[in-house]
Amino acid sequence: MAPRKFQVSNLVITASTLESAARLGELVAQWWLAKLIQHPRITGGITTVFTVAMGGLIYFIPTPREKSPQMPQSYAEQIAALDATQASLDRLSTFIRTQREQVDADQRVLTDLRAQRKSLEPLVSADRRIVNALLREQEERAREAASRERWFGFGLGVVSSIVASALLALAGLLLKKLAMRRSRRPKAN
Repeated sequence: MAPRKFQVSNLVITASTLESAARLGELVAQWWLAKLIQHPRITGGITTVFTVAMGGLIYFIPTPREKSPQMPQSYAEQIAALDATQASLDRLSTFIRTQREQVDADQRVLTDLRAQRKSLEPLVSADRRIVNALLREQEERAREAASRERWFGFGLGVVSSIVASALLALAGLLLKKLAMRRSRRPKAN
């Protein structure tokens, strides 16, 4: 796979170049730290002088500036430029007018909605009270129904237990009777 390339103006930088620069930066930082520990005053002074020099160099390097727009040379060109500016201003004025009309329309709609809200608010609050009362009534009925169901379930449970006990007692009696009949029969030998 070919190394990745980055184009900066007329300078081509590859990823390996960036890695080498980063490694060089690490080495310089380690060297500087070792020197700072050995000779803190000298290293601090040299670092200060170097930083001020670099800052001054960066400050005074000429940078390309934007060129000021050139005025057209002839009157016809000046008039054409003014006409183009006037057309742009007219479009801007039209845009501002339509936006203002839209804002006014939105404001009217908002005012109407607020008025409707005020008129409907008593109905909504009254409906809310009715709904809350209905919900409370439904909740009370559900509690009563649950209580009835519990008592009904309890009663069925008691009745089922009695019926089951009676059936077991009956089955026991039948088994005893059957056992007695078998015991009374003479055995054939």
